[in-house]
Parts: sequence; structure tokens; C-alpha cells
Amino acid sequence: MNEKQVCVLLDDSFESLLLPSKINEKSIPFINSLPIIPSTVEKIVIIGDFKVGKTRLVFRLSRNKYLTPYTKFNDPMHSVLKTIYYRHDYITGILFDTELLTPFGNNSPYIYKGAKAIIVCYDISNRKTFENVHKWIENVYNTIGNNNSFDLILVATKADNIYERKVSFNEGLELANQYGMKLFYETSSKTGQNIDEMFYRVLQLVRDRVLLESDKDKDITMERNVIENQSNDGGSWCLIC
Repeated sequence: MNEKQVCVLLDDSFESLLLPSKINEKSIPFINSLPIIPSTVEKIVIIGDFKVGKTRLVFRLSRNKYLTPYTKFNDPMHSVLKTIYYRHDYITGILFDTELLTPFGNNSPYIYKGAKAIIVCYDISNRKTFENVHKWIENVYNTIGNNNSFDLILVATKADNIYERKVSFNEGLELANQYGMKLFYETSSKTGQNIDEMFYRVLQLVRDRVLLESDKDKDITMERNVIENQSNDGGSWCLIC
């Protein structure tokens, strides 16, 4: 398997995510100006060891530039907003950079609470950061539980650093499979490799989850209405109440 290839894990419930070749990285359809307010604005968090490249990833996604020690910008980048139109509606994702926070400790509930997707990063040239992915995921589960209310995405950074690679593509794939993740990408903030496509796919994933949760809420409401009508009408069934 080509180590530069993006890997989208197979999952029958998310068929829309299985065709990465249909997206042209040079024309990712993010929407910069909205004609209307998006139906949903969802929280997305990026976590991982210090200096794996989280801030550079957020900066590249926001400014389409590589953040160097000499890069000049007026406002600090702690988050970035991106909007897409998918499945008949607009969805905006707010990606929060946790580089300046310490998820292990009192900040954990604040960081993770309400997130629909959590991106876990490691550096392909630093094996320790890869091994620590288990620790980060354990921290997520210990903090907010493993209640299927969010998706985990595995993202490898610094994919341009091929001569210093310490973690193979297949190892990343195996780890993503181990935790049942639906998406795994190798990215480079330096070259821009897979950055836009990764976040576009994450937003699709979040939109699918929002719709799925909405359908479940409707099913629960309908079931309650049926039960109430059974009780009130001596056993009659009414699916439209």
C-alpha cells in the first residue's frame, strides 16, 4: 500500500466516506461566506502529545500556510471554523487546538465536553507519540466515557518527513482499526498533504452523526406517542399524532 495514500476505514453506515479519490485536494468545497446560518455548529477537538504539530495543522487549515518560527500573524490561532454543504444542509465545524491546555487534569472535561469528533494526532517521526495515542484515548474515555456520542479520528502528522519515519502507514491503520475509528489520515502541514481533505471528511462524519442522532430522537418521540395513544385509546395504534 502506498504510504502517501489516505486511508478511509470501511464502515457500511458511512458509505459516503469510502471514496477519497473523488475529492480534488485543490478544490475542497469549503464555504467561506454563508447565505444562511448553518443548521449545526459542532465542536471538534484535536489532541496529542506536545509538538506533534497540532497548532501547525490548525494554522495550515485556517491560513493555507505553513507555520514557522518566523511566521508573523496578529492573532493567535486557538481554533478554526470551516463550513461545508453536505446532505442537503450546511454544517460548520469549530476545530479547537489544545496545544496550550493540559488535557490530563482539571481541563479534561472542558476540552472534551460536547465534541462530536476528537482528532488524535501522532508524529510519524516520533514513535513515542504514536505509543501515547493509547494514553490519550484512555483519557478521553475516562473523562467523558465511551458512549458512542463522538467519533475518534486518527491523524499522523509530518508525513513529509519520510527519511525520519519511525511509524509505518500500516501500523497507523492497525491502531485505527483497533479502536474502531472510521478515518485515518497521514498529513503534512508543511506541504498541505491531506489537511483539507481530512477535515472535509471529518465534517461529513459529524454531519452523518448529527442526522443519525436526530433520527433516533424522532424514533423515540414516535414510540412515546404510540405508547401514550395505546394507553389513552384502549390499545389503538397511532403513528401520526
